[in-house]
Amino acid sequence: MTKSFGEHETELIRHSLIEACKQCWNRFGYRRTGVRELAQMANISVGAFYRFYDSKEMLFLATAGEYQEELVTLFHESMRKSPDKHGVADGLRAMSAVMAQQPWLAGMREDWPVIARKLPPGYIEQDFHGDVVRIDSIVAQYGLTPRVSVETATRIIDILLTSVNQVGDMVPGETAAAADFIIDSVVDKLFE
Repeated sequence: MTKSFGEHETELIRHSLIEACKQCWNRFGYRRTGVRELAQMANISVGAFYRFYDSKEMLFLATAGEYQEELVTLFHESMRKSPDKHGVADGLRAMSAVMAQQPWLAGMREDWPVIARKLPPGYIEQDFHGDVVRIDSIVAQYGLTPRVSVETATRIIDILLTSVNQVGDMVPGETAAAADFIIDSVVDKLFE
């Protein structure tokens, strides 16, 4: 007989799984994290895990989605202080600084191809579309004038954040000035 979970208990378990995911990926990385460990950390059975998520990849995406919302909030804080392209640059810098402090993101470069193969068909395109909608909303909300299409701006911002964080991991020493230059240059080309 399967146990049913109430709404409050379901929310608590989802939160516990996301926290377990963050801890495991930071400590062990994607490949060395298993559903059994995630379920144990959330105090549920492996069978119950699959009532919440179809796979550890789907849990990871839920965790990354929660993390992304935190970054978007951080970005909007910068935009409220300076609602123009300078706020965009400040927001990207703030996001990049927080992203650089997340060990699991470093592992993503290596693990992403494996994770991507296990995602539902069309997921990556759907996720990109969500990013386009967010950028379009920011453009409208703050009255920005893009010099390129919103789709192109979204791809450029994705590449920018990935690149700036990758260089910070690969090149020892102070890279903040170089990252600032890149962010400022790109934002200056993207927006009037």
